[in-house]
Amino acid sequence: MSEQLTRTDKEWHERRRKVIGASDAGALMNCDPYRNRGNLWLEKTGRLEPSKDTKHTRRGTALESAILHLFEMEQGVEVERGLYVRRGLFAAELDGAVVNRSCIALGIPGYSKDLDAYLDIPVGALDMIVEAKSAATVISRQTEEPDAEIVIDPGWGRGTDEVPFRVICQATVQMYAGNCQVHRVPVFSLGFRSFDFEIKHVRWDAELMEMIEEAGDKFWGYVQSDTPPPNAVPTLDALKRRIREPKSFRRLDESALAVYERFSTVNKERIALEKQEAELQAAAIALLGDDEEGILPDGRNLRYMLQKGQWTTDRDLLLATLRRLGEPRMYDEIMHQGEHRTFRCVNAKVGAKKR
Repeated sequence: MSEQLTRTDKEWHERRRKVIGASDAGALMNCDPYRNRGNLWLEKTGRLEPSKDTKHTRRGTALESAILHLFEMEQGVEVERGLYVRRGLFAAELDGAVVNRSCIALGIPGYSKDLDAYLDIPVGALDMIVEAKSAATVISRQTEEPDAEIVIDPGWGRGTDEVPFRVICQATVQMYAGNCQVHRVPVFSLGFRSFDFEIKHVRWDAELMEMIEEAGDKFWGYVQSDTPPPNAVPTLDALKRRIREPKSFRRLDESALAVYERFSTVNKERIALEKQEAELQAAAIALLGDDEEGILPDGRNLRYMLQKGQWTTDRDLLLATLRRLGEPRMYDEIMHQGEHRTFRCVNAKVGAKKR
């Protein structure tokens, strides 16, 4: 197998433009909170500047290696990294796959040197597809329960096989492109006070794949005709990266004026509300004087407390894994919890010193 391309390689972006990748499936089906069909059309027609490498993408890369390593240890299998598989319009760059042992010596059938991909892999060549993921939880500032947690990335069920629908779509395309109906999603769940490692099962859904294929064929028609899909406004992040012609302009109609006027009005309201929020929060905190907590007449408590991270489970396992993979600094970055004060209203709790 050739050397795996990375997201910073020009060839990597060019290869992604020519297919609908598994990671595009969520945007294609309008269930990805970060990308939509408008974003996807800009990407596939070459109208977007490549996204920059960030600490989050670097963290994801380091965690991916750790997750796959833990998966191998727990399942007692060997995971092949970086297989790129393609079937028709759909392709997937697999985080990992368990390859049928009879294929290891002979080589996985269907490899195309020109495309650097495995095309139309026969059934049985891959025993399992593995997609490494991480999810995060934080202590909620909106709830009256001080120890309640909310999930930043919703859809991940603890102790179950529940995963976000966009991940189901991604896994379905991976299974289709790899011609393998066994799929596992090992997950690092990073909480404010916990760290968990779980392995989710995603089951093959032929009906869903038919829906994805239908949506993909229709969408690709817009790509080939260089026509934006209807009712698919790209996200603001994508529009910031859109490639534009220097010193160019166009005439806009009355509908554009209406959109801008509405934006201007909402922006002014937002600024005024943010200012009012800051003033009211300051007034409430000032009422606490030198104390961290105040009891309201209805029994609820106003708190302005110092928050510290308290990791309690399996962090030694994470550290050992990242050290083994040559990423000890990534451990410090992930586990570091800065101190800060948060203001919230919670139900009364016995033990506070009254003044």
